[in-house]
Amino acid sequence: MKCLIRAALVLLLVSAFLGCGRKPLTPVTPWTDIVDDSLWFLATTTDPSGLGLEYTFDWGDGQILATRRYRSGETAYVRHSFADPGWFEVRVQARNENGKSSAWSPPLRFRKSNPPVITDDTISGLVRWAVNRWYHASVQVTDPDGDSVSVKFIWDGNEGGTWTPFVPSGSVMTDSCLWTTTGPHTVWAVARDKGNMVAKPESAKTVNVSGMAVIWDTYDEEIYCDGSPTLGSIDGEPVLYGTSAFCYTLDGRLRWSTPMDGSDYGASLSADGDRLYFNDWSSGLVCLDARTGLLRWAIDSCQGYCTPALAPDGAIYVTSPPPWACFLHRVRDRGDSAVLDWTLPLGTWGPIDNNVAVGRDGNVYAVGYDALADCSFLVAVDSDGAVLWKDSARILVGGSPVIDSRNRIIVADQSGGLYCFNPDGTLAWGASAPELWANCTAVGWNDDVVVIDRDGRVRCFDSEGRQRWVSDASIYAYSNTPCVVQDSSVIVVDPDGYTCCIGSAGQTLWEYSVQDSLWGDRRRTKRLDGEGYTSPVIGPNGDLYVATGDALVCIAHGALKMANTAWPTYNHDNAHSGWAGRP
Repeated sequence: MKCLIRAALVLLLVSAFLGCGRKPLTPVTPWTDIVDDSLWFLATTTDPSGLGLEYTFDWGDGQILATRRYRSGETAYVRHSFADPGWFEVRVQARNENGKSSAWSPPLRFRKSNPPVITDDTISGLVRWAVNRWYHASVQVTDPDGDSVSVKFIWDGNEGGTWTPFVPSGSVMTDSCLWTTTGPHTVWAVARDKGNMVAKPESAKTVNVSGMAVIWDTYDEEIYCDGSPTLGSIDGEPVLYGTSAFCYTLDGRLRWSTPMDGSDYGASLSADGDRLYFNDWSSGLVCLDARTGLLRWAIDSCQGYCTPALAPDGAIYVTSPPPWACFLHRVRDRGDSAVLDWTLPLGTWGPIDNNVAVGRDGNVYAVGYDALADCSFLVAVDSDGAVLWKDSARILVGGSPVIDSRNRIIVADQSGGLYCFNPDGTLAWGASAPELWANCTAVGWNDDVVVIDRDGRVRCFDSEGRQRWVSDASIYAYSNTPCVVQDSSVIVVDPDGYTCCIGSAGQTLWEYSVQDSLWGDRRRTKRLDGEGYTSPVIGPNGDLYVATGDALVCIAHGALKMANTAWPTYNHDNAHSGWAGRP
């Protein structure tokens, strides 16, 4: 009998326990959304037992609404309109299938008003991006009622983002995301005002993420940027200098700018990195403080169509083309002034503007032009201006000389041919070559010589003048010198903005378009005063920096490293002395 009583008691306790269903979790504060131009209120919660849930909305205006049944965790969307424009406190309660109800949610303080407006109904941000780089999106939000506004960015459909603090109407709000996979990604933005009215742009922005992309540019600033940028550093931070007198950090921040006309040629840095030298169209040869951009001095009479070359003793060499004649100048920096040491005639003004090369021993090499003989000549000059030797027997239309690691001087002939001279002026070798862009010569690994012919083919010759390879594609890169990468590949940029990488056997490894990256099929039609793309620069971070004529552009790559090559290298020979192997 006692056993039966105990069994009955246990059964009653179990039945009582099973009959006590648990309440649903209290919903969080409801929120608002726009669906098909109508305002909807949203709420969600879960039931511990996984039971279906109904939601009861208390609108705060005397109206109550019970919804249909939803699955546990499913979001309930309910449309409601308010007759009055005043403030209301909207709250919601959940009830499960067993009739158990949660507590009321915290109230949503809501006011009927005009929803905020996302300017131009778009999200600002590039449509192409690089993997493993922080992407930045922004929206400008205004409110017709003058309410303060807040934004939540939704990355790849993840609704778990947080709202920004409320800011005044008209503010621009930003957020960032690091995509670690390539392919299409999306970003959406939801804006709300102080009264919890909400708005969205018409559609999400789709961003195509790949291994390379333009991650910043200065097109909106419309700076003149024809000369190749020069790498330097300020207080240990790498920076880029341009001959329009500007200084940018590698992440695109402007450090300083100085109003100047600039030029098509590069700038050179003093050995200590404190002084920047370049030719300005109006002021001639100028010196700026590299830290501040302050003008230290200018010599109008030494205006040149070249990049200044700095000697081991700090002297500055430029070639300048006064009417009917060309001259080589040696200038010394005296702090807040400069002195012209000597001037050497280089014959008549030839068909090519040429740079100067300075050897390790301080001897100077320049190419002049003899109009009577209708040919160029290579001349070697010591630091006192005395001519050491002159060769005028081979070169018809010579380009800028460069110096290899054996102190040999290489000159490309625009009319065809490539010549290498020993330091004493004797010919080390001559190579047969088609017509060349004579100022597009670089020295690579093992004293290989890289040139570009008039058909756009990149050609590589070994240290004895034997042709090693010819590129498999034509690249109309007449305005810049190839950039030799440490892995023996070569990067060139053509005037249409295509950056090409050519492998050590002449094969095209990749091609990248700045304009396609920025504007896709909407090719940029506006151009300013720029003349085209110039020699690319590889930063210490492995990215590419290119001057496009009317902007400075950073192309994310991350795996490139400049080879220790001859001028122009822009990171290990900022003096532009013209010889390879500079530490």
